[in-house]
Amino acid sequence: MRLSSSHRTTLNRKLLSLVLGAGLVIVHLLLAPAASAKPPGYAVVVSRETHADAGWNKVVEALREQHDATVVVFDTDVSEALPTLCAQFPRYVCFVAQPTEATRAFVAAVHRLTRRLDDDPYTDCFWGILTGYDAANALRIAQQREPLAVRKVAGGTEVALDLCEEGVWYCELNKGKMVKKERGGEPKILPGPADTTEALVQTLTDSHADLFVTSGHATERDWMIGFRYRSGFFKCAQR
Repeated sequence: MRLSSSHRTTLNRKLLSLVLGAGLVIVHLLLAPAASAKPPGYAVVVSRETHADAGWNKVVEALREQHDATVVVFDTDVSEALPTLCAQFPRYVCFVAQPTEATRAFVAAVHRLTRRLDDDPYTDCFWGILTGYDAANALRIAQQREPLAVRKVAGGTEVALDLCEEGVWYCELNKGKMVKKERGGEPKILPGPADTTEALVQTLTDSHADLFVTSGHATERDWMIGFRYRSGFFKCAQR
């Protein structure tokens, strides 16, 4: 399926909004400490290059002030933050990264790093990666204080629609299966398209979902929709 340039532009903006919105949910669910007499430790990890950038430094400072956080700066590899994190052993860690830094390799490195604060193989903190398509977008996420309510969802994989007011998802395992819930109704299994690419494009463009859930296989620049059956691809135009 080919999209016009105007449709691609609109879709790209929708994707950024929804993906970053989902990131906002993750960051605040995982990284907002509950109120207590003594707040748990919080660390912000950032590269020296990003920390030195005026716009991105505002993101770091917003997190530091809001959570009374320790800022850990590394030079070339995120694993350089390990000694400081081991010494502090924070309960929450936010990795601030520019889009060019938040690669598949970076995410994998963070996964490994957060399991190395002690000797067991399990993750040792609640963590998230805060990024955005620019510093201003990331700052908006960092400054969010009000709780986020997810009422309408959409996805290319199963979503618990019984916990939402409305939404739709397309199955990645069974070709032609979709589940939809109208506001005030119950989730219903319905026939869906064999190739869900166009349906997902329309959902992203028109449904105004609060949260979009993906699955299948992906990198930071593309998304292969189907899992057990052949479907389409989403690809970033700026490869």
